[in-house]
Formats: sequence, structure tokens, C-alpha cells
Amino acid sequence: SIEDADVFISTYYTVADGPHNALMVYDLIPEQMGYDLSRPEWAKRIWAMQRADSFLVNSQTTADNLSRYYGIGQERVSLVYGGANPDQFYPAPAEEQHRFRTRYVGGQPYILLIGSYVPYKFPNVEALIEVAQKSGYATVWPGVNGPRLTTDELRVAYSAAAAFVTPSLAEGFNIPIIEAMACG
Repeated sequence: SIEDADVFISTYYTVADGPHNALMVYDLIPEQMGYDLSRPEWAKRIWAMQRADSFLVNSQTTADNLSRYYGIGQERVSLVYGGANPDQFYPAPAEEQHRFRTRYVGGQPYILLIGSYVPYKFPNVEALIEVAQKSGYATVWPGVNGPRLTTDELRVAYSAAAAFVTPSLAEGFNIPIIEAMACG
């Protein structure tokens, strides 16, 4: 039980009574983008950050932003990088790549985008898609303008893409970049 734990690691802005509270902070996008931090979803995060004993972050940028926005000293912050699971993300064989391109874009080369459509992640995405199309590339954006993919299909999508683009204005650490690299 939590009462018997020495450390409670929160991955989504909660704290526990009793143990040392280590809060995982992925990014400070709301602060960077000037969002209204009084909104409930951000107020809960700030509440948890004020009560945390230490912080786990996935990038030096996030560590620096904790200091910049909240005055949290680096001695309370530990950098823990993310990564891609090598059992799930590795280059797909050529025949799987061919089948994927044929099924989703008629065999055409394509640019892959990953992520939900939010303004800071995909500024000017319409211009990117237009340039891609004018250059002879399709775009595959699973869940937005394309199919929802299983993890195995996503591995093939990364492998078969002519390019993977992540045009975000701000990220703490972008796991899809690591996944794409793992898939070649």
C-alpha cells in the first residue's frame, strides 16, 4: 500500500500522503504557450508540483523550464530519458512496407505525421501537407486524416515513410522521433 511505500512516483499530477513524492513532468507546454493556467486541468498540475519532493523529467529543456517557471532547483530534478521498445519498434521488411504504402496511399511515397491536432504541435500543418502534395508525396496522419493504427502497423508506417515530420513549436521529449529512428 502507499502508506508502506518509501517513494510514490506520480505520472499524472497526483501526490500521496506519507512517502517521498516524485512527480514525472513531461513538459511545460501550457506555460511556454501562455495558456490560462487557472483552468482546472492546469491548476491540478500546479497543485501537484507545489507538493512534490522531487521531479523526474524527460529532457533538459523540461528541467530548465521547471526552474524558469517555478523556481525549482536542479538538485530536486532527475533527468530520465524515454526510449522506444526494441521489441515493438524496428525496421519492417520491404514487403510489409510495400503492402502498407499500397493499402493506405496507393503505393505513393508519403510523409508521416504522428500526434493529435493541437496548434502548438502542428503549426501551419496545412502548408506542410500542401507542399508535400505538390512535391508528389501523400501524407499519412493516423487518427487525424488517416487510419488508427495498431503498434505493429505504426512500426510499418514509420519504416515505409519517405520522411517523418514533427513540426512542433514545443515538446518536452518527443517519443515518436525515437520510434521513427528505431524503425529506420
